[in-house]
Amino acid sequence: MNTTTSSTTTSTQPRRRRRLRWIGYGLLGLLAVLVLIVIVYLIAWSRGLIQFPALTGSYPVGMVEYHLVD
Repeated sequence: MNTTTSSTTTSTQPRRRRRLRWIGYGLLGLLAVLVLIVIVYLIAWSRGLIQFPALTGSYPVGMVEYHLVD
């Protein structure tokens, strides 16, 4: 009875480890993509490629409305 239980437990452990490894690789890849996006954004912002309009009014919020026609 112990032999069956131990063999079932050992056969599911490698699958679980592989699944956890792939989840870890996926999270690591997602983190790398997010870091790359932040770096590209900061480079573009520092070179002046991304500019936000100056705020007008007495409150520190702003809104811009664009009407785009294709």
